[in-house]
Parts: sequence; structure tokens; C-alpha cells
Amino acid sequence: GAMSEKFPRLGRYQPEVLLGRGTVTETYRARLVEVLPGEKPQTFSLKLLRAGENRAEVELRFIAAARMLQRRPMPGMAGVFEIGDRAEATYAAFKFEEGVNLRQLRIQAVPQDQTMDPRLVGTIGRKLAERLVPLHAQPDGLRVHGGLSPGNVLIRPSGDALLLDCGFAEALHSKAGWPSESWRFAAPEQLRGE
Repeated sequence: GAMSEKFPRLGRYQPEVLLGRGTVTETYRARLVEVLPGEKPQTFSLKLLRAGENRAEVELRFIAAARMLQRRPMPGMAGVFEIGDRAEATYAAFKFEEGVNLRQLRIQAVPQDQTMDPRLVGTIGRKLAERLVPLHAQPDGLRVHGGLSPGNVLIRPSGDALLLDCGFAEALHSKAGWPSESWRFAAPEQLRGE
């Protein structure tokens, strides 16, 4: 249809909707159009590395971050389904999850110039802490969620929290600057480069 002609196909995926654009990446909702035996057609989030400065170095870090997420899936984190490392594009495919990120939730749930209900803030904070505790137990846990920000926390229809883009912001920020708003939510040691 007209929608699928909007974006060029990437490997086995047809991007349909641009979900977000950061300094270094773009994220699309995409359909798996080349289905292998044993797979079912489904929807994915496709994180695409944009062209830019230091492309070769950034590409190596992007692929390393994607491989780490693929090797070590953790509950509450979006896992990598497939990594595309092609001449025309470098991308990571994640299972698409329904939900709303914290930035969108605040805009949708809170009238302008008011604050969010403290009970909701407490519930979200507890769910977020439950996701972060296992990460901090990992030897490299503090670095794994370097991109934690309201745009990277998805609240599913069930109320559960899912961390998105874990590892990518940390892997990509050094030469390209911090992705979007991530620096505002970074730990002081990350900002100092420790």
C-alpha cells in the first residue's frame, strides 16, 4: 500500500511508521516481510543507525550494544531479535511492544500546569526500580541503562514497565553528544565519563 512505499525496505523488514528520531538513530515500527520457517509475521521496532560523523566507529559500538542485548536478555528490557549489518543500513530489530512512554503518559494524563498524581508516580517509580535492580546486579549494570529517560520507559497496557534502548545511549553518546534528553537523566559518574 501507500504506507509501505513511504520508507525503503531494510533487510527482511518494511518500515511503516517513524516512531522517533534521535541524534544518532531513528526508530520505526516495521513489519517482518521475509518470514523464515518457524517464524511468524509480526511487528517489530527497528532502530536504524543514521548516517553521520564517525560512522564506522559509531557503527561498531551500535552493533556491540545490540549483541550484548541479544546475548543477555533480561526481564523488563526490550530484547534484540535480529541485527542488520548491511552496506546500506545498520539496524537492530526489537519485538514491538504496545504502550506509551513516560513522556507521552505525562502529556496525556496530566492537564497543563499540573502535576501527576503522586500515587501514579509512586507506582511507576516502584516498577522502574524493579527493572533497575537486576541491571545493577550485573557486573556492567550501571552502563547497561545509560539511556534511561522518560522516552525510553514504556508503560504497557497491563501497567508493567519496559526499558527500551538499554545500552544504546551509552554506546553511542561519546562522539555524537548525548542522545536527545538522556544527559538530563544520567548519573553524575556517566557525565564525568567514568
